[in-house]
Amino acid sequence: MIIRGPGAVLRPFVRLLWASEPGEAAGAESGPLCWERMLPSGLAHVVLRLSGPPLQLLPATSASGVQLIRSGVVGGPRSGAYIKQVADAETVGAELCAGATLALLGVPGRQLAETHTPLDDLLGGVTQAWCDELRALPSAAQRLQRFEALLMSRLRERALHPAVRHALARFSAPHAASVSEVVAESGYSHRRFLTLFEEATGIAPKRFTRVLRFRRTLEAFQRGEVGREGLGALAAALGYADQAHLTREFREHAGITPARYQQVQPHQLFHLPMSEAPEFNFLQDA
Repeated sequence: MIIRGPGAVLRPFVRLLWASEPGEAAGAESGPLCWERMLPSGLAHVVLRLSGPPLQLLPATSASGVQLIRSGVVGGPRSGAYIKQVADAETVGAELCAGATLALLGVPGRQLAETHTPLDDLLGGVTQAWCDELRALPSAAQRLQRFEALLMSRLRERALHPAVRHALARFSAPHAASVSEVVAESGYSHRRFLTLFEEATGIAPKRFTRVLRFRRTLEAFQRGEVGREGLGALAAALGYADQAHLTREFREHAGITPARYQQVQPHQLFHLPMSEAPEFNFLQDA
């Protein structure tokens, strides 16, 4: 799998790009089909599926309402987990920066939040042409380069609202500001600021900051920072009230306990392999 950052033009809008060859999908070594719990990052992603069986997606809390994705999909910004099928497939994709969906896809984050949307619904039927063009290229590196160019062709000069851009910088800083502090700095009323932020990013500011803290918790687990002092010390370092607060927040965002996450020790931050396939009732084409 190739994973890299974008060039200068897309850097304000795209966090990273990837391309995978068949046999390189996460979990592919476990068998032809397996499942994983996808944990929320608060960010949207765009994926083209160039080969392999259709992708199956389902809510983490329900056994019905399964989506079947055949080619291109936009995963909207999420604050909760979902479940997806992992199959041997060839893909290209991009993780977008917060608030970038309007510039690249023509729709604000609010319209995409907590769901997956077929790419054709947003870009007017270009998915098949994009997939055909990328399949014809001989290497993953070339496909990724062309995919980046295709994203650039969709870019519109739609800058983030200054108040939202400022808020994202303040929330992501090492010593993150509170929502009330950022509202005061914005010069807008509380209600107006909330509307601006959620329209752009798809997630309300308070919940967005909680997702950012959840991400920092996952990163700390992966760095092995839960030492002999345990979760209590980590909770204090990350700004939770106590260990119980960390556990409650973790369960809300991930649907599992921190102990379960540590037990599995996933290779990828947001991809948690499942030991058993979920049971579901029906499929729904998307």
